[in-house]
Amino acid sequence: MARVRRGWVAVAAVVVVGGGGVSGCAEEGATAGSAVEASGAPGSSVAPKVPKTAGEFLARAREAMAAEPGWTFTVNGTESLALSGSDEPNRASYTAEGRWTGAPQVLRADGTITSGEGGEGGELRVQSYVVDGTGHFREGVKAWEKGPVTEPENAAKVEDPMAQVASFEEYVSSPADPEADEVRVVTRGDEVRLQVEFGQQSLAGRAKSPALDKAGLEFDPTLAQLKEQGVAAAPDDIVLRDLDEQLVLDARTYQVKSHWIAFSFVLPYQGRQITYTQEVRQEIGGTFAGAIELPAGVR
Repeated sequence: MARVRRGWVAVAAVVVVGGGGVSGCAEEGATAGSAVEASGAPGSSVAPKVPKTAGEFLARAREAMAAEPGWTFTVNGTESLALSGSDEPNRASYTAEGRWTGAPQVLRADGTITSGEGGEGGELRVQSYVVDGTGHFREGVKAWEKGPVTEPENAAKVEDPMAQVASFEEYVSSPADPEADEVRVVTRGDEVRLQVEFGQQSLAGRAKSPALDKAGLEFDPTLAQLKEQGVAAAPDDIVLRDLDEQLVLDARTYQVKSHWIAFSFVLPYQGRQITYTQEVRQEIGGTFAGAIELPAGVR
């Protein structure tokens, strides 16, 4: 299933202010997370191999998550867009609750976007359902829209907890840029933290780095809006200032506990700089054994 995509923050105000600049833009069936004990094959007394590498931990995580029929999760995110020299950035925030099942693959998320200068503005309800790769999306009271989540515009609207595991698997299996996509493993207490961290990368190099490309896909909706407002910047001029992405597993069960990503891009504009920042945290709440039904009239 698809990964998350943003574009919450308003762009037009940023580009207008400052003489052409950018202005700051438990449901039934859910239980507490149950433990999936590491064990060998049924009836076997052979202890499983203790994972050591990032790839081994990710394989265990995928197995642990698939061992349950479904999961609940929450998402909290923020975006900001600022023009150097301006007083207030433009901000937006997003909160959502969701449920995910693996067989069949179905996802539902119900969230709210709050936007406006200084973070004070209107609220917009956003809903998404994904059934075996087809997404159904609604903003506010608009009609439902439908499309494959493989399309970037639709992928931007999906919050999928298992997609984070897939992202880290890609970093491990195809490190086109080992320095940028190196996954560090840190075990601390009852948690195992898989982490990718780097900075000062030109967006032009996104094809060589899955982690950079993921951040670029997150930024693309806002970048498209900036271009509509007359902000023209070549990929070589757009710089990822920093990125930190972490996938946290339970050290005993290997279930995913949380995912967190934070990054910022900087691009030139009329002798000044526009800075885009995003931070999103996703928490796994517990198991979900119910069914996810599409709303009436949505097929």
